[in-house]
Amino acid sequence: MKRKILAITIASVLGLVGCGGGSGGDDKKVIPQPTGTDFSGTVNKGIISNGKVEVCDTFDAQGCNAQGNYYYETTTNSSGKYSISDAPLDKPILVAVSKKNTSTTMKCDVATCTDASGAQVNFGQTFVVKDGWQLKTILPAANSATSVVNVTSLTDIAAKQALEDAGSSPVTTQIANRAKDTVEDIFGLEGSITELGSVDLTDPAQTQGAAPEDINAALYSAAVMSSAIDTDKLLTNKGDVYEVSTSLLDVIADAEQLVDNGSGEPLVKVSEVSKKELADHKAEQTTGDSGFKDIDGDGELDPIEVTPQPPAQGVVQAAKSFINDVRTTYLSVQDNGDLKKGLTDFGNELDVIAPLIEEKDVELALTNVQTAVEAITDAYEAQKAAPENTTYNYRGFTVAVDGTTYSAQRDNTAENVESTKVVAVISKVSISEGDQTTAEIDLGITSIDSSVDNVQLIATNSSAKVVGFSGEATVLSVESVALNLPNTQLAFVDAKTKKSANFTGHIHFDVKGLAAAEVQNNLEADQQTEAKSGSFMLANIRFGGDLATGGDSVGVYVNLVADNSLGYIYAEESKIFNVCSSGSVLGWNCNNVDTTRTPETQDKFVKTYLTAQVSTNVQNALNNAIAASVKLEVNRSQYNVAQAKATVEYNGVDTIIEAPVGLYDNVVNSAIIVRNTTGAVATVSEYEENVAGEISINGKKVASIEEIKNGLVLVRYLDGSFESLF
Repeated sequence: MKRKILAITIASVLGLVGCGGGSGGDDKKVIPQPTGTDFSGTVNKGIISNGKVEVCDTFDAQGCNAQGNYYYETTTNSSGKYSISDAPLDKPILVAVSKKNTSTTMKCDVATCTDASGAQVNFGQTFVVKDGWQLKTILPAANSATSVVNVTSLTDIAAKQALEDAGSSPVTTQIANRAKDTVEDIFGLEGSITELGSVDLTDPAQTQGAAPEDINAALYSAAVMSSAIDTDKLLTNKGDVYEVSTSLLDVIADAEQLVDNGSGEPLVKVSEVSKKELADHKAEQTTGDSGFKDIDGDGELDPIEVTPQPPAQGVVQAAKSFINDVRTTYLSVQDNGDLKKGLTDFGNELDVIAPLIEEKDVELALTNVQTAVEAITDAYEAQKAAPENTTYNYRGFTVAVDGTTYSAQRDNTAENVESTKVVAVISKVSISEGDQTTAEIDLGITSIDSSVDNVQLIATNSSAKVVGFSGEATVLSVESVALNLPNTQLAFVDAKTKKSANFTGHIHFDVKGLAAAEVQNNLEADQQTEAKSGSFMLANIRFGGDLATGGDSVGVYVNLVADNSLGYIYAEESKIFNVCSSGSVLGWNCNNVDTTRTPETQDKFVKTYLTAQVSTNVQNALNNAIAASVKLEVNRSQYNVAQAKATVEYNGVDTIIEAPVGLYDNVVNSAIIVRNTTGAVATVSEYEENVAGEISINGKKVASIEEIKNGLVLVRYLDGSFESLF
C-alpha cells in the first residue's frame, strides 16, 4: 500500500464516524422503485423444523394480524429455513414462528433440553416443542436489498423489547432499530442480528467453517436457553438509556462453556478466532471500562447502562455528519489533540517505570513462584510416604502442610531483598521420576505474594494445571499447561525517584501439545553446535486490567491466540566459534555465532489472531473527561496475508478501519475500508497515484471521494454539493 493512501485514510478518514441510516435521497432522476422484496431466513434456537412462519406488517405482542395490509404464512424445512415473497418496503415487518403441530421440532444445541412432555433431551437430538412456544424477529424496515431475515433468541429479545417500548402504539422503524442496535451492542456483534445466527451448532462442518460473528450469534442464542435467564428482564428501558441486567454474564458464560468445557471434547467445535472473539467480548463486559462493576460496594455486580444509537438522518446529511466527524477525530490524533496528548503524557509517565518492568526482578519474582509450586509438589510426594510430617524444606522453601493446604515460604536471600509465599490446595499431583519424568499436576492456588527488590506480585484464587508432562535430559512434551491468575496485582517502584506503576487485572496462559528438544555437540576443538526445536498445537496468552502511574491510568487488554494445527516446527541451529588460533579457518571469529532458523512455508505456518486494546479518559478543550480507546485486531489465517482492523472510540462514536496486510514481501493493493457501527462506510483506494473512493450509507452510495490536481481531496455528494476532506 503506498504512502499517500495510508496517510490520507489513516490520518484523516480515521474520523469517518457519522450517524447512520435513513431512507430517501436527493437524486432528482426518476427511477422506477420496487414496491416489495423477497427474503429468506433460518429459524434457530436450535434448528426449528416444520415451524409455522407468519410474516406481516400489522402486529402486536400477541403476533400477526392476518387482516393487515400484508400477511404471508409458510413453514420451515428440516434445516430451519423459510422463504417469503413481496414483503413491503420501508416499514417494520414481524416474522413470528410458532408450533404448527406435533411435527414441529427443535434440535437441541445445548447440553440438555426439555421436550413437550418434560423429558430430558441430549445435545444433537430433536424433540417436539411445547405448546405456546414462539420466536420473533422485527425487521425495522425492509429495502430492495433485503435478502436474509433470521429468527433467533437474540432477535426475539429485540422484538419483545421493541413491542414493550411501543406500548399500545404500533412499533416504528425507529423503535425497532433502537432495540435491535442495543441487543447487537450488548452481545458485541457488529453485524445485524437479523442476518446472523443461522449456524446449526450440532453440525461440526458448519461450526468450524462459519464466520466468527455468525457462529457467536448462534452460540449466544443457544446460551439464552441453557442459562434459563428471564429475557423479559435482560433490558429495562430507562428513557435515554437501557439498563442491562447482570444475567447477560450468565449467557456469556454458557456460550463459552459450549465451546470450552475445561475437560474433554467441547459440545460445539469452533475455530480459534471464534473462541478468541468470545473471550474478547467476555473481557469487555467483565473488565472493560463499560463492563459490569460493583459500584455500590455491596459485593455484587450492578447493572450497566447502554445508550442507543440516535435516530437515522437523511442519507446526504448522514454522509456530511460522517465527514464532519473526520475532522473531530483527525484533530484528536494530531500533536496537540486530546487523544494523542493523553496517551503521550501517560507514556511519558510510564517511561520512568519501563526499565524496572524489564529488569530481572520481574523474572525472578515469577521464577520464585514456580519454585514454590515445585516445592509444594515435592512436599506432597514426600508426605504420601510419611503422612505424620507437616513441615518440609525443599528448594530453599519451608513448606507447611495443613490437610490438603500447602504453604511454601522463603524470605531474603544473600543476593536480593525478597520474599515469596504461595498457598495452594492440591487437587492432584502425580510425579514419576527415572530415566523419564512424567507428571500430572492440578493446583488451586489460594494466594501468591512474591517480592523482589522493586517488584511485588500478588494474586488470589488462581490455578495451575499440567497434563501429560513427559521429559528426559534434552527432550520434553506436555499435553497441556494452564495458568490462570484472575485477581492479580503487579507493583513496580523506582527506589530513587519513588515513582511507581501498578497493574491490577487478570492473566491467563494456556498451551496445548508442547514439544521441545535441545542438543549440543562439540564438532571440533574450536567449534560446537547447538540445535533447538519446538512445536505446539495451540497457545493462548490473555491479560487485561488497569495500568496506573503518575496519578493516571489506562485500561489494557491483550488476547493472543496462536494456532499451529498445520504443524509448523521451529528449528534453530547455532554454530559457535569460540577459540581463536593460527589454525582457524579464515574468516572465523572468536565467539562468533552463525544461526539458521526454519522458515514458515505456504503449507506450514502458524495461524495467529491478536486483539490489543488501550482505553483511558482524556481531557478535551473544555477540560471535560472523554472516554477513548484504541483497539487493534489482526487475523492471520493465510500464509502471506493478514486481515487488520483498528477501532478508535472517541467522543462517543466508533471508527473502524479494515485493510489486508501483506506478509513475506507479498504486496496487497486492496482498498481500505473505513466504517462506523451505524451503516456508514467509506471505501478508499489508489488509482494512477490518485486517491479515489466512495461513501455509502446503509448500502446506498451517497458521495464520491476524489483527489484533484492540486492534491486536494474532495467529497462530492449526490445533491451536487461538495467539500474538502480536510
